[in-house]
Amino acid sequence: MYTVDQGSQINYLIIAIIIISFVLSFIAPFALLAIFQDIFFFSREHWVFQGPPSAYITLGASFLWISIILSIYIIFKFKREDKNKKAPHWMLIAGFPVAILLIILAINNYYFFEKNGFAYNTLFAWEQQKYQWSDVQEIDKVYEKNEGTIFLKQIIFHLNDGETIEISYGQSLWDYQRKIISSAEASGAAIRDNLAEIRKRQ
Repeated sequence: MYTVDQGSQINYLIIAIIIISFVLSFIAPFALLAIFQDIFFFSREHWVFQGPPSAYITLGASFLWISIILSIYIIFKFKREDKNKKAPHWMLIAGFPVAILLIILAINNYYFFEKNGFAYNTLFAWEQQKYQWSDVQEIDKVYEKNEGTIFLKQIIFHLNDGETIEISYGQSLWDYQRKIISSAEASGAAIRDNLAEIRKRQ
């Protein structure tokens, strides 16, 4: 009866993880990011809670990094085994913390809107960056036209301290845009858009 030795079993397992990680690099951002962020940050007070594109890209990159590190590891492992040398375990020790860091950065990259204001955590922000509606000086609603349809592309917040925050279009943002705009406007923010400019092009 044919049996597989322990070393071969480990190799098969690593190859399976490489394939799974590569596939997850495309699926995980859309399937897992919202779940992870809900676990750590969910609040019924949030009107909108979402990860920006950078969060999805970073989470996908974390799984892609795992598949790359393991691929390099298994190649070196095979070559070293042919020469009766030990596998380069240091590659795993050095590589996996990078993947974990990318996952943490992705989960911590988000924005939300609520009654008292909003928060926008950039990719490398460790502490929550929260703003009151009174901090907003001006809002630009940026529309675009595609195949005859005008749609909201992004909302740009200009803060009193000169900082600018750009929030890309999402269905949840569209659903709550009136509530967001009216809250900022009630606190003294000026509202601008480029609808007139787009309509002139017609």
